[in-house]
Amino acid sequence: MVGGDSEYGYHNTRTRAAHAQNDAIIHKTFEEYTRLREGIREAELAEQRRDKLGGSLTSTSSGAYGSGSSPLSLRDREYVSSSPPEARRVQTRTSSQGLSGLRSRSTYTTSDLKTTSSAYGNFPKTREVYSSLTSAARRSSSDRTKGTATSSASSQKELDKKACVGLSNLGNTCFMNSILQCLFGVKELGEFFSDDVETGQIVRNRENKVAKAFQELVRKVLGSDIGSVVSPSGFHEKVKMKDRKWGGMRQHDSQEFLQFLLNVLREQCNRIAEKKPKYKELDGKGSQEDQAHEALKYYKSWHDSVIDDIFGGLLESSITCDNCNHISYCFDPFLDLSVPVPGSGMNSSSVNLHDCLSKFTEKEKLEDIEGYKCEKCKKQSTACKKLTVYKMPRVVILHLKRFSGGGFSRFSRFSKNSARVSFQMELDFGRYCYSSSEPSRYRLFAISHHSGSLTGGHYYAEVENAYDGCWYNFNDSMVTNCRQPDTSSSTAYVLFYRRI
Repeated sequence: MVGGDSEYGYHNTRTRAAHAQNDAIIHKTFEEYTRLREGIREAELAEQRRDKLGGSLTSTSSGAYGSGSSPLSLRDREYVSSSPPEARRVQTRTSSQGLSGLRSRSTYTTSDLKTTSSAYGNFPKTREVYSSLTSAARRSSSDRTKGTATSSASSQKELDKKACVGLSNLGNTCFMNSILQCLFGVKELGEFFSDDVETGQIVRNRENKVAKAFQELVRKVLGSDIGSVVSPSGFHEKVKMKDRKWGGMRQHDSQEFLQFLLNVLREQCNRIAEKKPKYKELDGKGSQEDQAHEALKYYKSWHDSVIDDIFGGLLESSITCDNCNHISYCFDPFLDLSVPVPGSGMNSSSVNLHDCLSKFTEKEKLEDIEGYKCEKCKKQSTACKKLTVYKMPRVVILHLKRFSGGGFSRFSRFSKNSARVSFQMELDFGRYCYSSSEPSRYRLFAISHHSGSLTGGHYYAEVENAYDGCWYNFNDSMVTNCRQPDTSSSTAYVLFYRRI
């Protein structure tokens, strides 16, 4: 059993023990109440015998009442003939304080019923004891009903723990498993691929093999028991058929696989079934907003899918001519953002995610040797280039560029930047966006990690479950509960943020 399941088993064991103790106390309370009712019944019989014989009777039973001269009133007769208490229907008790309180109220005996009061015969004390017991039982029932509701909510929460399954490693496929677990944390994606109406077009088209295999995998994951292991072999076969590079036993990059999968799903889930428009160059005229609107409209004429709905954003690249200060714009759609990690090579320095985003959006000097020619003044001059996020997506994927070709080693011309990157659970992208009016606050919900080196690394994921809100560590077939992830990590590689 995985860690999560063993925790539930422990919880159930404690609950059963508490229920057994609670049932014993309730049973004792009901026994006390039964003796009380027997005493009331005996007192009624005594009253009847006294009325019949015309004298006062004193019961010799230890459970009987003392003498009294007043007959039993109709009001008291209605009181003592009321329905049995709710103690019979009590099912559970969770508060130890409530248990002790109930125990203290269940210590009445029939000797407590003896009284010398003549106002209502022997029944004022009876009423007091009965009322105390009934109130205690009702409070117990109310508290225990709350406990039952909590228990039911807990049970429902367990039922809602979807997408808490491991994925078999098919041979160096940890890169794929890590990304798949992050995508399973996107609730909208799971809902789309679980809807037969939404995915009808995908099923009808025989060419959409990867999307159909992904749909089958999503449904299998969402329908499996907590802690079980699902094999993604069917999905992997279709991926290899689409691109042979993902076959074999070689190690691959998880972010490259993410880009491949999102692009294929976008293509195979495209709502534009008719012939796509011809390619054209945008004229780049009009205001900044007009150019952005034109670019977005043209892009939508080619791609309109659930992938674009969730992950699609628009990136603005502006170039300012140093000679005439003319600004030209270029707009490109994106599904993820690759941001640099300041520093290079194998190092242990610490940087903040804002440092990475600032580096990504900082002005870049273009020297005249790079061949820039201003479209307005028609002169070749230096210029400044700057990237800005024009349209933020619902889910932002940030790829930390840890791997580069700047270093050299015995085995590879690439190197890994192992800098510890600090990131926030809640991140405000406002300073990197074009419009301050657009919602810019996001919350982290998934991380794809890469540990080790280029020659001996491993991928795993930490994901906040979309259905129960708990964090889990997904290491291929192993799934364990975890707290919120460490917000300073040298292994965090791909970060998933959701708009708040």
